[in-house]
Amino acid sequence: MSSVYITLNNLKDKEVLHYPILFIRGLVEAADAKHKPLNGKLRLRHDGVLSEIQVWNGKFKCLLEMKLGDNSIKIIYDNDDYFGEFSYYFVRRQNDCLNTVRLFYVIPNNGSENLQSSK
Repeated sequence: MSSVYITLNNLKDKEVLHYPILFIRGLVEAADAKHKPLNGKLRLRHDGVLSEIQVWNGKFKCLLEMKLGDNSIKIIYDNDDYFGEFSYYFVRRQNDCLNTVRLFYVIPNNGSENLQSSK
């Protein structure tokens, strides 16, 4: 079984955050000389909950609700003779700002698992 790289594009490991909803955007690539983007599904474990996330052309994204304090996530890719497992750690601190932004993530209601795109 070949290895993969799973990288988060918008976050750093051990980052301190001040908001409850975490937007994760990342990339799954073969860990060989070609760094081929992979397709399939990955699993994300956070706070005892396991979720499946679609990977298309190597890209994935998801929303995650964080609790106050320490948060760890484990991301596992196990498809098409490729395997990789990475853990990330985040800390959520209380936000003292009284201003809020409501985030809405729209998904199709037709059962499609395709990622949103600008097409």
